[in-house]
Amino acid sequence: PEIRRSGQAAFGCVVHAIVYPSTVPTCTQCRAEVAPGTRVCPTCHALQPLDSSLAIAPGVTIDRGESKLVVDAKIGEGGMGLVFRAWRFFPPGDPRGSDGPKLVALKALRAHRAQSSRLREYFRREADALRSLSHPNIVQFDEMFEHGDASVLAMELVDGEALSAIVKRH
Repeated sequence: PEIRRSGQAAFGCVVHAIVYPSTVPTCTQCRAEVAPGTRVCPTCHALQPLDSSLAIAPGVTIDRGESKLVVDAKIGEGGMGLVFRAWRFFPPGDPRGSDGPKLVALKALRAHRAQSSRLREYFRREADALRSLSHPNIVQFDEMFEHGDASVLAMELVDGEALSAIVKRH
């Protein structure tokens, strides 16, 4: 909020008003005004984010500046983190978005694991190794970033059966 001098009252007293900035929500895609809590823009029909200050979870939108990531579903978990399927949306006119949204996997370090500098460094080194590799049988690195308290590794999503299911069959 900002305080503005709005006039002078009787006996020489200065009157101030507290002015709050506009908090009218707008569509993340077309910037049209939408009602608070709206999930789909009535103008362009784009999916609207949940509160992005939340931890990574289905429905959360992460603004990456040049694109937005919309978390779709949790698809796996392990000792160090959770893995989510997400869609990367590029702004209209961006050539990277000419084929539509891109499916990615988001691997997020568990909050209690992120407290350990040793594990955060291990996670960063995993991202660096993935970034340096290029092979048809290895997922492609997309980016690594921080979201709230979580370290997140975005990478190519490979659709298919879980390794545990394949091992169980054999």
